[in-house]
Amino acid sequence: LLDADSRYYDRKRIVLMCIGCAEDLVDVGLPTEIDPFIEKAWSLLIAKEDPWSQNRYLDLLNLKGQAERVLGVDEAEETFSEAVAVGTALLEEGCLEDMMSLVFPFANRGDLRHEDGRMDAYIADRKSAIVLLEEMLGANRLDDVRLLAHMHQDLANTYLLLDRVKEAEDHLLREVALGIGNARDSLRQ
Repeated sequence: LLDADSRYYDRKRIVLMCIGCAEDLVDVGLPTEIDPFIEKAWSLLIAKEDPWSQNRYLDLLNLKGQAERVLGVDEAEETFSEAVAVGTALLEEGCLEDMMSLVFPFANRGDLRHEDGRMDAYIADRKSAIVLLEEMLGANRLDDVRLLAHMHQDLANTYLLLDRVKEAEDHLLREVALGIGNARDSLRQ
């Protein structure tokens, strides 16, 4: 039995294993089975304020929110809101390891708000996700520009539905610019 006093006990490896198991379960369509792994990882992260632990806590919140969303659980928005708060604090401290860990809850919380018809809240979340993705693009850290282009397109469509043509135009033009740049890069390769 491994415990904190055991020679081979490694809290960080156990947390990473639990996160990996929960990710796998969500990926294969078994989100109802992640609770034991989430709870074990949380138990090892309680009262840990170091950046590594806070980043893992953010990962767990994103997994929990994703599972809740798949299952239609009402708390998904609350879970994503907590992830946004944790991720934003890490970003402000310069300790956020992966910007996509903050883009993810903004995008998902925004989608939930859109489904509920709360367009202003959806727009705010979508804009926040876009700002982060644009920052990643500027730093050459965005793997797939199509994600950013898609976000601009979604926001433009929402603005068009709300008859806010100028804002829609701005996002459509940015989407086109990203598409042209992406096509040019593809041709070079």
